[in-house]
Amino acid sequence: MPARARAELRLARIAIAAVLSVSCDRAQHSAGERLVADRVWLSRGSPGAARSSEASSSQTVARVGDQVIAAQTVARIAAARELTAEQALELAIRDALLARSARVDERQFSRFRAIALARAQVEQIARASRDRAPSEEEVRELTALHWLDADRPAMRRTTHVVVATNDDTNRERAEAFAHSLAQATSSVGTAQSFREAATRVIDARRGTDESLDVRVEDLAPVAADGRAADPQAPPPAGIEVPTFDPAFVRAVFDLDAVGSLSPVVESPYGYHVILLSELIEEKRLGFEQRRELFAEEIFTNRARAEHDALLGRLAAEIRPEVSANADALTELVQPEGANLRGPRLNN
Repeated sequence: MPARARAELRLARIAIAAVLSVSCDRAQHSAGERLVADRVWLSRGSPGAARSSEASSSQTVARVGDQVIAAQTVARIAAARELTAEQALELAIRDALLARSARVDERQFSRFRAIALARAQVEQIARASRDRAPSEEEVRELTALHWLDADRPAMRRTTHVVVATNDDTNRERAEAFAHSLAQATSSVGTAQSFREAATRVIDARRGTDESLDVRVEDLAPVAADGRAADPQAPPPAGIEVPTFDPAFVRAVFDLDAVGSLSPVVESPYGYHVILLSELIEEKRLGFEQRRELFAEEIFTNRARAEHDALLGRLAAEIRPEVSANADALTELVQPEGANLRGPRLNN
């Protein structure tokens, strides 16, 4: 079948409203007829041109105006799209409706054809992205991106009180107050009781000395390598994962059990007293599990990369030219119907 005819007939992917009279003559289909290899492709032309040789030599199952839909056509659609015969017939009928609509409105036809051709190219790229299994490198890249779900080390959740320091802070006073906080919280065993005890000491100091910046904070779980993220509320993919100071992390992993407290720990941010509130087990998936988990994302990434590369090559070869007064001209365009913005594409 000519390439133009095949391209024009991808109009079935375009979801536009079409209300036309359809008469269907349902027929018995053999098992072979239900296995099908392609969509029905419809083109402009006279009633005689619209009827393909295939349709004339096969059993007619439906008619849309002057367009005949054959059982063999329905069979090829079902096999190519992995549809039931009934679903394939509905798709063929929609093709015929949309093609008939395009023939009626010549102004829309060229635009629809361009959209259909573009959609055909995108679908070809998507199919090609699945030609080979995800590689070790591709799986490794997504493992690093989704480490919380696929390659998470053991982590520890903590609550701490910190006497923050800066260049203007009296460090001796800050350290001394941190020791008083450590003493006041020494008998607690839970995050809540730790917060309450530390807050009492901080409140008692308020009003007499407010020169120190003291905070009680629940922190995100941290791994031994310093990465900090909460598996229960993971950050969006691609967001840089924060890391904790090595001295703070060492102090966290020196703690023996949930409820244990650190001595005063100094970091570039100040003086800390740390309570271990939760141990989080590691989660390590095997390579094949990760390959399966990331397969769809890998295929999508491949297709997106090829799509962007193709657009770049085409733009370099064809060099699209946009009129200097394009903005002014487009402002003059008046709506002529409901599809001013173009038809929507069903993915």
